[in-house]
Amino acid sequence: MISDQIGRFGFDAGIVKYFGDARRRMLKPGGRTIPSRIDLCVAPVEAPNIWKEVEFWKMSPAAFNLERAYPIAVNTGYPTKYQPQQILAEPAVIDTIDLTRDSPTLGGTVTSIARRSATMHGIGAWFTAQLSPSVTMTNSPFSENAINRRAVYLPLDPPTRVEPDERVQIDMRIVPEEKLVSWRVKILSDGPRPRAQFAHSTFNGMLLCPEDLRKAKPDFVPKLTCWGEARRSVVDLCDGRRNLSAIEQEVYKRHPALFASLAEAQAFVAEVVVPYAHED
Repeated sequence: MISDQIGRFGFDAGIVKYFGDARRRMLKPGGRTIPSRIDLCVAPVEAPNIWKEVEFWKMSPAAFNLERAYPIAVNTGYPTKYQPQQILAEPAVIDTIDLTRDSPTLGGTVTSIARRSATMHGIGAWFTAQLSPSVTMTNSPFSENAINRRAVYLPLDPPTRVEPDERVQIDMRIVPEEKLVSWRVKILSDGPRPRAQFAHSTFNGMLLCPEDLRKAKPDFVPKLTCWGEARRSVVDLCDGRRNLSAIEQEVYKRHPALFASLAEAQAFVAEVVVPYAHED
C-alpha cells in the first residue's frame, strides 16, 4: 500500500486517517505500507520574511484596522522554504508516525541548544518518510536530495532573541485527524526558570461561528439533524443480524428525502459502517 498523502509536516494531508482505513479494509496479512513510518522534525528558526506576513495583521493598511485577525495569524501554520542558515539549533524528531498502526494523537518534548545569537521567529517543521530500509523522502532544508515541497513555519509571539548555548524547549501536541497543532516553547538560560515562554495552538487560529460555539456550552440541549437521524439509523441497523445490503435498502426507505438514489444511500452507509463496524 503506497501513498504520498504526507503534506508538509508529515501528517497534514491525511495519511494517518487514510492508511488506517485502507489498512483495516484492504491490506493483506504481511502486506507493507510505503512509507512505513514518518519522522516529524522541528527546530527553532530565524524567519524574518515569513514573520512579516504574520505581523501584517497588526498594521493598518489604507487606514483599515486589522488587529482582530492578529490572534488568528499567530496561531496558524505557514508553508515556507528554509535555508540551512535559518535553523538556529540541531533539528530534533518530536514524534514518529508508525503507519502500521493507528496514531490518534502525536507529540512530544525536545530541547535544542542555540548555536548563535539571533532572533527566533518561531518553529520550523518538516518530515522524513521511510520508504524502504535504505530509501527516505524528506523536505528537510539540510538534505541535498530534498523533494520540492515547502516546510511549515509556526510563529512565536513576539519573536525573541536567543543567545549561544541557550536551551530551546519545544513541547508539541498534534491531533492528525483534526489538523490540530499546539506548540509551547520555553527559552532557558542558566537557571531552572524559563527566560521566556510561549503557548500557541491552531485551535485559536480557527474561525468558529457563534452557532458552533453555542453548541459547545454545557447547558446546550442537542437534537439531531435529519442527517444525524440517518446516521443513527445506520448504527441501530448494525445489530449483527442484517447484512449490508439490507441495511442500505432500509436506510434508503426510511430517509427518502435525503437520497436521490439507492446508490447515494449505499455511499452514505459505507461512511458510517467502515470505521465503526467489525466482523465477529
